[in-house]
Amino acid sequence: HIWPLFITYNILIILYFIILYCAICWKLYYKYNNQQIFYNISETKRTHILNFKRNYHYNNKIKLLNNNNNNKSYNQWLAGIIDGSGYFGLKKKKIPYLQITLSSDDIEILKIISNNYGGSIKYRAGYKSVRYILYDTYNIKIIINKINGNIRNSKRFTQFSHICNIFNIKVKFPIKLDINNKWFSGYFDSLGIINYYYHNNIPLLYINITDLYYNDIIYYKNIYNGNLIYLKQSNGLFKWELDNKYDILNFINYNYNYIKSYKSNRIKLIKIYYKLYELKAYNKDSIYNIYWLKLQNLWNE
Repeated sequence: HIWPLFITYNILIILYFIILYCAICWKLYYKYNNQQIFYNISETKRTHILNFKRNYHYNNKIKLLNNNNNNKSYNQWLAGIIDGSGYFGLKKKKIPYLQITLSSDDIEILKIISNNYGGSIKYRAGYKSVRYILYDTYNIKIIINKINGNIRNSKRFTQFSHICNIFNIKVKFPIKLDINNKWFSGYFDSLGIINYYYHNNIPLLYINITDLYYNDIIYYKNIYNGNLIYLKQSNGLFKWELDNKYDILNFINYNYNYIKSYKSNRIKLIKIYYKLYELKAYNKDSIYNIYWLKLQNLWNE
């Protein structure tokens, strides 16, 4: 009876040493390859580069805003989405409905709303967009009560007031915006752009929103600074834009966890962008250019 136990014991010891040997080999292999990649790079700069992937993956673990219908920030964000891309109307002049149309890249946003209030989501063939429609009066009333006081877009407020009148709900005039109101995140999810372009072979980062009316976009300049430009060549549109590093990082700081559109991917990369920018990694002859190319790939995912 002793021999089976003795054999089993020895097999376990052998397996232990095999696993230990494999682990040591893998560690040495990994260390060797990293040394090849970072050969002749200073310790400080090496730390910046090693943090590139680590920071990006950590940031991607940030969860979406709590979708609880009683969440104040969520309700402000939802009002921003509806202000930017929504529509309150009457089907056949008697059936109230809510409609939200976004880029097909942002279908996840509409799924968040649909999971909370029901409704249907359909792709619009040829438009590269998706549309959410809600006819259920019970849930429309819930949404109205949640966003009442945060609807401020000129056209949307008129539509919203008309629907409130049908349901005999008192319309609240929009509250004064402050920097913590997540309406900014929702409106940016709907209409915002974040990108960079090259000027004299140097990348320049910018954030902007273009809108039809001055009164619907001035809020951003009042809170986040930046420039407000009248686009005469675009039939009189107004564009708010940030291109200053301090202002961009300030905007990101207050909206980081609340922007849920495809633009959130770029939001998470901005700090890495600035680190690589400082290292001039955008230069093709830079030893860090491989990381700039990686950033470009992540930027367009």
